[in-house]
Amino acid sequence: MSTFYAVYKGRKTGVYPNWESVNFLVSGYKGAIFQKFKTHAQAQHFVETGEIKKEMAQLQLKNELCIYTDGAFSSKTKRSGIGVAWDAPFIYHAFSKRIQDGSTNQLAEVYAIETALLMIDKTPEIKTFVVKNKAVIWTDSDYACRCLYDYIHKWRENGWVTNSGKTVKHRFLLQRCSRLLTKLRHVRIRHISEVGLHSHDTKASVKNAAALTKRVWAGNKRADELATEARL
Repeated sequence: MSTFYAVYKGRKTGVYPNWESVNFLVSGYKGAIFQKFKTHAQAQHFVETGEIKKEMAQLQLKNELCIYTDGAFSSKTKRSGIGVAWDAPFIYHAFSKRIQDGSTNQLAEVYAIETALLMIDKTPEIKTFVVKNKAVIWTDSDYACRCLYDYIHKWRENGWVTNSGKTVKHRFLLQRCSRLLTKLRHVRIRHISEVGLHSHDTKASVKNAAALTKRVWAGNKRADELATEARL
């Protein structure tokens, strides 16, 4: 089970993947405030507000724009594609693209997120809507969430070198995404597991789910279909 450590007050705030990353930030720091959580959403909420929101499964979105991204890779053809699906009022901005052959599934997932962020940043009507109402980019990539919200802090400190001394994979793509997230402060990335979903859940599995879960399932499915078609 994943564990996330949130630092609300310390030498540096943020969400971190393990205690080793947090220890230095809070040990010996007067008035440090930190907490361990089961989901990234809970941890991020704590970092932003200092409050513990226990029932993230009941996450409610009001006017926030929901965007869904996915990356698809075929081990047989070595082809990759990305898909970006949107809820109203921008549903017709759906986008798909085949990307460089031989790209990994992880790269495709992050590339899809970057594409969504760029579309927000470069489309005036979308950007205006997002500034007013906020937006959530839903992904089924645990890798993308951990890289962009957790590991990136340590990589910056280490000069973009891993603990094993290797250059971080997809460094420049991750850096571009991080800069866009900083610029587009009204946008958050969330994992579909936060509403009880897993990759490729069937329609039957969400038959009795909450309305938000069904909404995210449908959007994730559209993004998956776009990415899969693009790689053909």
